[in-house]
Amino acid sequence: RRALTGRLAYPILVVLVAALVSLLFAVIGMPGLGLGFWGGAALALAACTGLVSYAQRRLRTDPGFELPFVAAPIARAAATPYFEAVHALYAAGVRIDQAHGEAVSTCPHAALRARLVAAQTSLAAGVPYAEALATAGAFDDWVRTVLRDAERSGNLENGLRHVITRLRAATDAAAQNAIRVLGGLAYACAVLVVLVTVARFYGGLAERLGGIGR
Repeated sequence: RRALTGRLAYPILVVLVAALVSLLFAVIGMPGLGLGFWGGAALALAACTGLVSYAQRRLRTDPGFELPFVAAPIARAAATPYFEAVHALYAAGVRIDQAHGEAVSTCPHAALRARLVAAQTSLAAGVPYAEALATAGAFDDWVRTVLRDAERSGNLENGLRHVITRLRAATDAAAQNAIRVLGGLAYACAVLVVLVTVARFYGGLAERLGGIGR
């Protein structure tokens, strides 16, 4: 959040200043960005707000709903607290099936949590941990492969630690990429606003000077 705020602070400041300059232009009779520009910006903001509201409502009514494009990074981030809880419990001597059952509630992603609940049934029947996760379709193939190899070698604790390390790194990388993309879009919008403001100002100034010459 701090990194995203830092990326967006300057572009937002530029847009706000452009809005104030546009109001000043309107007061002195010079063309600013115009109602069309700000109306379009307001509609775009309303559309984004509507999409977020729709996604929130859909997630409340349909636990299996996954957002397009960002479903995988969100599920990966949600897997981290689950594995952290499983690792802590298993390292403390709790059996893996019991550790899994207690850690399911730490997963904030509804669709993934439903798969983990399904895996609990297989674990209760004596199915190995990695195989139970695979049967339920939980997590990526590499996660299940690491856990399967670690479980077969009797070193599941280290396997869980390895998965946590990789998940954290992948989540951090995805977050940084998202921040860069959002920051780039915000800067592009700020530059567009500045260019349009300058073009409108000089266009209006040239029109006034031409009128004076005539």
